[in-house]
Amino acid sequence: MRSLQRCGLQLAILISLSLSSADTTTRELSFVKAEAAREQSWIVSSTPVVSIPNELSNGEFLLRVRKSLRRRDGSIVIASAGTHRIYFFSSAGTLVRAIGTKGEGPGEFGNLTTIAAAEDGVLTAYDGQRRAISRFSATGDFLGTSTLSSSGIKLPTIKSPYIAYTGPGVFLVSTSERPTLTRGAVFRQMSTFYRVSENEPSLLARLPTTEQYSARNGSTLLVPFGKQLLFAQSATRTYLGDSGSDSIIVWNAKGQLNGVIHLGMPKHIFSRAERKRITDSLVAARNSSRDVQELAAINEVPLPAAVPVFRSLLVDETGLLWVQAYDWPKARNQWTIVDDGGIVRGRVTLPAKFVPMDVGANYVLGVAVDADGFERVELYALKR
Repeated sequence: MRSLQRCGLQLAILISLSLSSADTTTRELSFVKAEAAREQSWIVSSTPVVSIPNELSNGEFLLRVRKSLRRRDGSIVIASAGTHRIYFFSSAGTLVRAIGTKGEGPGEFGNLTTIAAAEDGVLTAYDGQRRAISRFSATGDFLGTSTLSSSGIKLPTIKSPYIAYTGPGVFLVSTSERPTLTRGAVFRQMSTFYRVSENEPSLLARLPTTEQYSARNGSTLLVPFGKQLLFAQSATRTYLGDSGSDSIIVWNAKGQLNGVIHLGMPKHIFSRAERKRITDSLVAARNSSRDVQELAAINEVPLPAAVPVFRSLLVDETGLLWVQAYDWPKARNQWTIVDDGGIVRGRVTLPAKFVPMDVGANYVLGVAVDADGFERVELYALKR
């Protein structure tokens, strides 16, 4: 691995890593450049093997699907936050059972955030509003609920934490610091990230998050094509990457730094004609605003010089990292798959407007959205 050189990346090169509560050290990270080793173009089936429609056989509708997963027997489970329900389907896509409702009682959800399958077949569901984990049998029978505080999970002592549930015993926790704002300027909040595994929190890094703009009238807006801090996590790895760079930081299960993968993905610089076209379209959208103050604020937001490099991260069942290219203006659903050594294992193009949520050795399961915004869950065969 080579030492990371200063090359204008938006990702911070020097990151303060707390090795213990009393020892804070600044390290220069190392990285490996993503290279192709027997790289192949992976292929997904032209049509879905299974397609679960928006309107289900029980008369309910899928609404704000937060997670879909495929179990070892081929059955599919879907978490629908908009209905506060978990749906169980056979391997052929037939609805078998629906559980859950809005509430705070046994098997109820305030905010159904995600679901995960444990090794023993038990299904866990995380309620982000209550910070509680509910357990269900493989067939959907309620087994119990415990809050994070009552379950013995040691979270970092921080103010207003954001908690992302990965699976049994694994969380990504962060807290943000709002900077002193200068009106008429772009800013990014700094967030501190922790990995919680085996009931122990490990400090990962302090990094800038979503790019925002502080308007002269005091409003705060997202920057069009602005940079974001994206993450993916599995039982053994945590990945954090700045979408404005092509570098992704990797930590192991114990929260120890592995290094940085330098993807070598191209960055698209806006041409003058592209900037004018985008500005014109934004102006048209802004003119539809009825709020004079909001319109004035939106008209100030600057357009970045370049398009972000990537827009999403995902870890598949085999432990490989999937990176979705931003690919503007074509917006093809293209993914590069790399291992922790920075080796590109494959590239694949998924169907348009399809968001993968669970990738196995031979399948891709996720949500497709039609022109009217209705969701359906689709399963595609994958050939690596």
